[in-house]
Amino acid sequence: MNVVTNKAIVIAIGIFITVAITSAILITIDQMREVYSDVYETDITISSGFQEFDQYDGTEKTGLDLLNALNKYFNNSSVKINVGSFTNVNNRTQDYINNNYDRQDRYTWVYDCTIKQNNDVTTITFTKK
Repeated sequence: MNVVTNKAIVIAIGIFITVAITSAILITIDQMREVYSDVYETDITISSGFQEFDQYDGTEKTGLDLLNALNKYFNNSSVKINVGSFTNVNNRTQDYINNNYDRQDRYTWVYDCTIKQNNDVTTITFTKK
């Protein structure tokens, strides 16, 4: 073989190797981007789940806030609402409202709120001041 043919083969092999390395790098970057995207979405979902209950943790709420929480989590099996000695009020919301909120002034009562999370169940406790 002559010198020109050898140079052409070396150049072709160099181009092939360069294309192969560049493709591998681009594929790796794309896979990393997909993993990062999945992690970011999971992180946002977990973060928003915690932030949802931050409004109840160590705060004061009115009776109207209690009713809004009862309505919001009425059929949610992962959230329990306790009010004083009543446990898991959201499973029997209408009975609780009928028996305890017959007077308008009870909407303005003030409650201390706390949050407890066990396994997959979040418990919101309202304690009358």
